[in-house]
Amino acid sequence: MVARLRERTTTSVDERIAAALTHMQPRVLLGNGQLGYRTTVETTIDVVLGDGSDPAAPREQIKLTSLESEIAIPDPVLLSDGSLRFDWETYRFITTGVSTVLFGTDTPIRILMGRGVDPMIRPTLGHCLVPADITFGSVPVPCVSEVNLVVETPFGRLHNRGPAIMRAMVTTVPPIGEPFIQQGVVKLYTEEGDEIATKEATASTLTGIISS
Repeated sequence: MVARLRERTTTSVDERIAAALTHMQPRVLLGNGQLGYRTTVETTIDVVLGDGSDPAAPREQIKLTSLESEIAIPDPVLLSDGSLRFDWETYRFITTGVSTVLFGTDTPIRILMGRGVDPMIRPTLGHCLVPADITFGSVPVPCVSEVNLVVETPFGRLHNRGPAIMRAMVTTVPPIGEPFIQQGVVKLYTEEGDEIATKEATASTLTGIISS
């Protein structure tokens, strides 16, 4: 009887993971030797100079595009409570745009994320939990990314001190077309520790998969 119960449990686990894998696009080998995805990404950020308390401070919305990012995603794992968990790391992400307001003239900026860009950048990690009573892909489930970034500007390289929390509701991996939205505001600091700007909002959306 115990053997049969173990067999049924194993089958149930295997079926649950197999069902989740049907909602994962085929993965490729990334630069860090892990399996994952190369994707295109579009991002919109709302930025104000200073801490955001001055209504007269320069502010603007900037659109940025990443032509190739790398996201490492291993197979999902089944947790003891029956939920299914996907973990990932944004291994390499470079997105570019142009500021037309903040610096008084058209100024290129770049946002960098991931240890594949710079091993000194703190990792950007994320996860997605599928409750035990839900089959992945049947309804959207919550996901979160903890983002550590560097912004290259005329003020030098800016960074956030604590991870910026980005959340999304997703039905596929990778979540093409399902935006991650910034929670709260994110302060940006110079390498000397001076608070220079505030990222008031961010929406970042994977727009496509690069197959090779």
